[in-house]
Amino acid sequence: MVSREKIVTLQVLRAFAFLGIFLSHTETIKHFEFGAWGVSVFIILSGFLMYYNHYDDKYDISIGESLKFSLKRIKKLYPLHIFTMLLALVFATQTLLGGGTLRSTALYIVNIVLNLTLLQTWIPSSAVYFSLNGVAWYLSLCLFLYFCTPFILKRASKLNRISDAIKVMVIVYMIQFVLAFATRHITIPYADFTHWFAYIFPPFRLGDYIIGVCLGFIYTRYDFKKSVAFSSVLETAAIVLALVASWMYVSVGHKWFCISLNYALSSLLLIFVFAEHNGIITKALSIKPLVYLGNISGEAFLLHQITMKYVSTIVNHWFSLHNAYIVGIISFVVTVICSQLWRKVTRQMKAVK
Repeated sequence: MVSREKIVTLQVLRAFAFLGIFLSHTETIKHFEFGAWGVSVFIILSGFLMYYNHYDDKYDISIGESLKFSLKRIKKLYPLHIFTMLLALVFATQTLLGGGTLRSTALYIVNIVLNLTLLQTWIPSSAVYFSLNGVAWYLSLCLFLYFCTPFILKRASKLNRISDAIKVMVIVYMIQFVLAFATRHITIPYADFTHWFAYIFPPFRLGDYIIGVCLGFIYTRYDFKKSVAFSSVLETAAIVLALVASWMYVSVGHKWFCISLNYALSSLLLIFVFAEHNGIITKALSIKPLVYLGNISGEAFLLHQITMKYVSTIVNHWFSLHNAYIVGIISFVVTVICSQLWRKVTRQMKAVK
C-alpha cells in the first residue's frame, strides 16, 4: 500500500458537508436544502479519496476479499453506530410501550436486526431505512460501496486517458438519470419509492461513488497549472452551483431529479477545487477550526441527530423553550464535544491493545 500526502483542504469540505447536513436537521433554513448536498459530497468524495489513496494497490476480485475490504473500513465507526443505536432505542421503546401494535412490535424487532447488520437501506420504507438513529443509513450505504470498491478500482486501473474517465462519468450519470426518471410513477404501500430509489438505494448511489473514483483518476493525472484568478472563478462557480441545486430541492420539491442528481456537478467541482486549493476562497477557508471539524465529521455525523433528540427533549419538554435555534446551537456543541471524547477513548483503547 502506497502512502500519499493527505489533502488537508478536503477536510474543510468535509466540515461544510457535515454542517449542511446538520443545518438541514435543525430545520432552521427554509429556502435551501443543504443536507442532500452534503450527502452527495460525502459519497463522491469517498470515491475520489478511495482512488487517490489506493489506485496502486492490488486486490483479488472475490466476494471474500470484497467483504474483508468493506468490513475493515466500516469497523472504525461501527462501535459508535451501535452506541447511537442503543441511545435511539430508548425513544423507540418508549413509543412501543406507549401503545404498540403487533405490526409496530414486529417492525421494532426488524429494525434492530437490520441496523445491526447494516442492511436497512435495502428496504424501501422510511420507517426502516430512517429507523432508530436515522443517519446510520449512510453507514449501510458505505458498507455496500466499500464492498464494490476492489472491483471498481480494478476496472479504473484500465483507464488510460482523462477523456476515458469523463466518458465513464457521463455514461454513469445518464444511467442514473434514466433510472430516476423511470421511477416517477412507481408507487408502493408505505413508501416514497422515488425518494428511496434515487437517494437511499445503494446500487443507485454507487453511480455517485464511481463518478468520484473517476474524478480521482482525473486529479492524479491533471497537470494544467491555473492562475489564482481562474481558480477563484472556478471556486465561485462551484459554490453558486451548490446553492442553486440546494434551492431547487426546496422550490421544485422532492422530485426524481432534485433528490440527488442535481448536486453532482457542484459536488465534483467543489471536490476538485478544494483538492487543488489554488484559489482565494479555498485558501481563506483553510483554517484550523474547519479542518478540525472535518477530522471529526465521521463521528459527528453519527452522533448529531440522536444528540438533537435528547437536547430537544430536555430543552422543549423540561424547560419549555421551543426554539429550534437554541436546540441547534446546544446540539452542535454537545455533538463536537462527544465526537472528540469518542475519538479520544477509542485511541486510548487501541493504545492499550
